[in-house]
Amino acid sequence: MRSQAGFSLLEALVALVLLSVGLLGVAGMQLRSLQSAHSSIQRSLADLAAQDARELLWASLVANGGYCPEGVPESLSREHWREHWADFLPGLIALNEAVIAQDDCAFELRIGWKDERFTELSLFQYWVKLPARKAS
Repeated sequence: MRSQAGFSLLEALVALVLLSVGLLGVAGMQLRSLQSAHSSIQRSLADLAAQDARELLWASLVANGGYCPEGVPESLSREHWREHWADFLPGLIALNEAVIAQDDCAFELRIGWKDERFTELSLFQYWVKLPARKAS
């Protein structure tokens, strides 16, 4: 019996160390899960901002009698759109970089924002082509 004195205490300490390492792993996974959820929310908000811009483009098409608006429509060129979405997406890129008019009534929507966890700008690109009437 003397050779085993203190052996159960050593087993308890080893078990405690292993449990601590396991709990640190679980805490790390929880932190990563929260970061991913936050990133997912920001991506969803960027998609909603792009959807809002697409709807404003459609509204300008209707207001223009079905003809393609020249350049970036007034509804998007005002800072109201950017100011609204900047509250939800910190560091949202400037409006003149967000909506770019292309040929044949196509528009490129670039939704970019600054995520504090990354050094680079997060950027989504969308393309919209409106079915505009042809000018006679």
